[in-house]
Amino acid sequence: MAASSAALLTAGIFLGYDRHFREDVERYPLAYEYELVEHCSSSNGMSIGFRTALELKKICLCAVEGVAENLSFEEFLENQRALAPFLRERILECDA
Repeated sequence: MAASSAALLTAGIFLGYDRHFREDVERYPLAYEYELVEHCSSSNGMSIGFRTALELKKICLCAVEGVAENLSFEEFLENQRALAPFLRERILECDA
């Protein structure tokens, strides 16, 4: 039982590492990612409960993480308006 738990934990660590630290996708600087998630999760101005806010943050984190796959940071700096369509598309994918 303990051996199978350890194997599952090890597999989870490697799978999680691969998902969140892919070398083929250059991430945005942390300050930019933070601001994008904050804007995404609080732009509606509504007062929401903690659980709903947490779920919304997870969706936004997923969306921001995926944006870098389609729009490099350099492209974002050149044309910040190009971000919105990619972010909207990713929000819909992550919310599904």
